Amino acid sequence: MAPIQRDGLEYEFDVFADLDQDNTLIVYKTRCPALAGGVFPKAGKEVAAMLNTWLQGEAAPPAPVPPAVPSQPPTGLIDASQLKRLITVQKECGVTDEAFKAHLMQTYRVQSRKLIPAARFQDVLGWLARQHDARLEAEERAAIAEEKAV
Repeated sequence: MAPIQRDGLEYEFDVFADLDQDNTLIVYKTRCPALAGGVFPKAGKEVAAMLNTWLQGEAAPPAPVPPAVPSQPPTGLIDASQLKRLITVQKECGVTDEAFKAHLMQTYRVQSRKLIPAARFQDVLGWLARQHDARLEAEERAAIAEEKAV
């Protein structure tokens, strides 16, 4: 399954994505802005049209946003135990729902925790931990500044 190329030839894919058994296309890396970070259940003509528009050099419309709660979650997305863990870690880290949803929308183009690709679960946990660390550092700086002021 690995791409084979001759030595010394550098190549970067235009689109790097996974397609699961339920035909959900999860885009991890792409040069096509309309596909960036997208999750496309039953990817078909709409994805092909976005790629074709981009390849023609025309301005592509933004990728459609999947519904907040799909009728049946496709495989390839986080499971119930991972979802529960994310919610717990989010609360422990003090990240608001609004900040979390904004991050998910900006990074993965999804509006719900339930639509996070399973392959990105650890990345999301890492982001939550970094938000927690940044908050603690800000609190420490504020305490030090307050001590100096006294």
